[in-house]
Amino acid sequence: MKRFRLHTTFHSDINSVLFPRKSAGFTLVEIVVLLLVAAIILPALILPFSEGTRKLELPVIMNTLSLLAQEEMEKKIICLDYYTVVSWPSTAITGFPGYTSECTIDDTATFGEVIEGVRLITVTVTYSYPELDPDPSLQLVTVKTEWF
Repeated sequence: MKRFRLHTTFHSDINSVLFPRKSAGFTLVEIVVLLLVAAIILPALILPFSEGTRKLELPVIMNTLSLLAQEEMEKKIICLDYYTVVSWPSTAITGFPGYTSECTIDDTATFGEVIEGVRLITVTVTYSYPELDPDPSLQLVTVKTEWF
């Protein structure tokens, strides 16, 4: 029959057992230096991405400008005849905050041999956008004649 011996060891310092010292790890100075370097480099890396996402709104704005210009042209110009078409100053477009429209009419427009009975009508829609300079705008131009 074999005998088993029970081996026990006594440690004189309980802290060395509970919290053994490791040589691997970072000192407080190394961590502070790392944080300072990261605080300098990270904003420089993130800035181009934030600028790019801000410019992503421009296609949506231009599409809205196009649709609103077409609507203003159809509502206030196309459905009227030559004599009832009138220009208007820059006015806000209802339901679209920041968007304005205006219309100018050139009665002196000529097209080759045709010098009378022609009006050149320009509808301009603009969006006041604080982060884009100049404000994006879109112009639609049509011709209105006395004859049909």
